[in-house]
Amino acid sequence: MREVNANEVEEFIQKEGLTVLDLHAIWCAPCRMLKPRLEALSEEYGDIEFLSMDVDKNEAFAQKFAVRSIPTLLFFKGGELVRTVVGVPTEKTLVGHFEAHR
Repeated sequence: MREVNANEVEEFIQKEGLTVLDLHAIWCAPCRMLKPRLEALSEEYGDIEFLSMDVDKNEAFAQKFAVRSIPTLLFFKGGELVRTVVGVPTEKTLVGHFEAHR
């Protein structure tokens, strides 16, 4: 999973394929629980771009997408936000979202 900032993320979310952006913070325990799950899934789903962004360092970006709780996953396809997931979803739930938007 690639760590990005608000200046870098635009090129990734404009891609035709699915991009999953994990919005997190270092101090967030649920965020730390989700990270290994996403890293494992990123190896399994090589056609999906997995990105990670610290909301404390990118507050304006988080505000742009009305992020009120973390972790929040933003799913982009072709530059459009197609799904938002808040909290720590199960692996089965994540896979369902991936399959729905591939």
